[in-house]
Amino acid sequence: MRKILCLIGLLVLPHLQAQERIGIQHVQSPLRLVLQDIESKTDVIFSFSEEMIKSLSVTIDRTNISLSEAIALISEQTGLILERISDKQIILRKKSDN
Repeated sequence: MRKILCLIGLLVLPHLQAQERIGIQHVQSPLRLVLQDIESKTDVIFSFSEEMIKSLSVTIDRTNISLSEAIALISEQTGLILERISDKQIILRKKSDN
């Protein structure tokens, strides 16, 4: 029984860590600042073109938000696609006109 509980713990722990929650307080802040804030509070880095984001701003004022929720809000407010390409890297790109 103890072995089964240890195995379950090992399977669940990475999922719980992936859902780490952070605080983000930005009102109409430049997207660059919001991304830097998220990078400083998580283990992810964002890759993007400075030209693409220079005129974009976002509002996220939440004290308990998951990274996936923050990504969804940024995408919704900017119209950009934020694609997670690894556990630690997210790329930003424009939506295609297809």
